[in-house]
Amino acid sequence: MILIIDDELDFAEILKNELEKFYKDEEIIITSKFDEDYINSNDIDVIFLDIELGDENGIDLASEYRRRENEDIEIIFISSHDNFEHNTHVAFPLYFIRKKYLKKDLDTCLFLLEERRKKREMPFMFGTNVLKLSDMIYAESKRNDVIYHFKDGSELKRRTKLSEVEEELKGYNFVRCHQSYIVSMPYVKEYFPYKSVILKNDKEIPSTEAYHEKILEAFREYLSKKWSRM
Repeated sequence: MILIIDDELDFAEILKNELEKFYKDEEIIITSKFDEDYINSNDIDVIFLDIELGDENGIDLASEYRRRENEDIEIIFISSHDNFEHNTHVAFPLYFIRKKYLKKDLDTCLFLLEERRKKREMPFMFGTNVLKLSDMIYAESKRNDVIYHFKDGSELKRRTKLSEVEEELKGYNFVRCHQSYIVSMPYVKEYFPYKSVILKNDKEIPSTEAYHEKILEAFREYLSKKWSRM
């Protein structure tokens, strides 16, 4: 689902019409308020958010939401002004759309959005199951098996080595933090050097000094990719 949050309803309808040309089978909803309960209770993966939302600041709303929630939802800022663009990075948006250049900016935005969606939803075969890498939050090694843990709480076991899984996951925002663990960086909430990684579901994953530099380098690369969206 795509959500447009804009109190300028005439523009929101124009944007919706443009999006419907590209997303013919996707539900597109318009609302004038940033409602976290609505966002969290619906299957929304893209938000077009007006920076000037009545008396509220869309950048502040998005930044606070990012701080508490995971990063599955792509945020695209829209504004009547050009000079907000340099401040929007704090919420890690995918793109910035200027209302007076809607069609031009939207073309670039939709290209980037589709590239992000393809990578995020990239499937991999697990026996007879087709799974998405974006749903996996960490993997752990137990004896001769690797157990994959997913955001819905499910698990799958595979007879393999963690080193082989680590190689398979290169380039997909995973990092090894321990001899027995690999974590998904988008799901990491906190890192305590030489001790643990805390995931956004509050699961504590052990980390060791041997992987400290690898963790730091992986996060530097991951964060630089996020910043380069701007």
